[in-house]
This record gives sequence, structure tokens and C-alpha cells, in this order.
Amino acid sequence: MARTPIHVVSLTTATERRENFARNAEKSGLDWSFFDAHREPQGLRYDEAAAIREHGRPLQPGELGCYSSHAALWRQLVADKDADQYLVLEDDVIADWAAIKLLCEVDYAAEGVDYLRLFYKKPSPHLPWRRNWPAQDLYVVRLYGKPYGTQGYFITRKGAQRFLDLYTDAVRPVDDQMDRFWESGIPNLCLFPFPIMEEYRGSTIGGARFAGKPTRGAKMRMTADRMRRKIAFLKDRTFGR
Repeated sequence: MARTPIHVVSLTTATERRENFARNAEKSGLDWSFFDAHREPQGLRYDEAAAIREHGRPLQPGELGCYSSHAALWRQLVADKDADQYLVLEDDVIADWAAIKLLCEVDYAAEGVDYLRLFYKKPSPHLPWRRNWPAQDLYVVRLYGKPYGTQGYFITRKGAQRFLDLYTDAVRPVDDQMDRFWESGIPNLCLFPFPIMEEYRGSTIGGARFAGKPTRGAKMRMTADRMRRKIAFLKDRTFGR
């Protein structure tokens, strides 16, 4: 059985969220711990001009803190000799703990799955990847769009190292970086039905990230990325993968 520590990303000041999560997880029978979310980047390189060039706008402080928190957990996993993989959750999720317990027992590296998300926020083109896995009536789909979200995912040491190798420069929000499957070589896989849901409440990252318009150069890069996604989807749908 795989060794799967569960880390819940949460600001130290998010008292209500922490209490709600702990109350919901109380009878899960699983060990988990809060990971104190960062408020500013630590161990990341951030160049505002590069973010504007690549993403069309600067990253907001909350986005940088979120990015830094997840990257810190990747670094921790790479060095963690007592773990085979991590389950990373955010503090505003509602979990089906029976499903989570089953999923934590799977050795994802042995199954060739280095990153498996448990939820995403926006509809995305997808193709079936595996049926009745890791249990009957569970399915894995491969995503080709921009589904967004870091609410919950399993990640192996190999997956964590790959993300660190590529994405120590924060030029996009962390979920946007993790969605770039053509760049990382890590398929953007998600379990269905979702074993977690995000509570409907205001984001701690803030709404300023939706303001402003991307530059012309950024629009061109986004168009190129969109074409890469479409080509990958059509290729895999036609020839299978």
C-alpha cells in the first residue's frame, strides 16, 4: 500500500475554513495535516515583465502565495523519504472520505500516473483515459482545455520533480502552469465522478486577477497554446492514446 501523506493548504488566519475542514474530516479515519499557506513567494523566481509577456498581466499577491505553497509541497515531497506520493487538498473542499481512503492506497507511480486531479472548475474538452479504475464505476479522463483549479490532486515524486524543473519561474498562476501537458509531458488526468467538491465561497486569492486586458503578444501566445491543445485533442481522439 502506498504511503500517502495528506496536506491541506490553508492560511494560518483562515480560522473558519480550518474549523470546517477539521469538522468534516473528523470521522475520516485518515491522518492529515494543515500546510501553512504562503502569503508571498518563497523559493520562486517572479519577474513581472515576464508574467505580462507570457500571461498578459502581473500575478496578484494571492496567486503568488498559492503558487509558492504548492511548489513548496512539491519540494517537500521530493525530499520526503517517508512518502511515496502526496495528496494535496485546499481547505475549502468537501470530501467523500470513503473514496479518498480508497484512493490513498493506490500506488500511482506504479500505475504510470504522476499527477491525478480530483476536481476542476471549468468545462474542458476531454477523452476517456481509463475505465473502472482504480475501482468499479470510477473513471479517469484526460483533459485538453484549461480546466483550472488546485483544489485536490495526487502527485508522485516524479511528477513533483518535473513541475519543479519546469515551473520555478512563476509567469502564470500555478494551475495554469500545471495544465500545460504538452510542455511538461504529464497528462492532465482527472478522476470522475469527483470525490471532492469546492465550497461556494469567495476566493482568498482575490478578484483583482480578472481585471485588465492581456497584451497583444500575450494574446498571440494564448492563441498558440489554444491551438496546441486542440491539435493534441484531435490527434488523440483520432488515433487514440
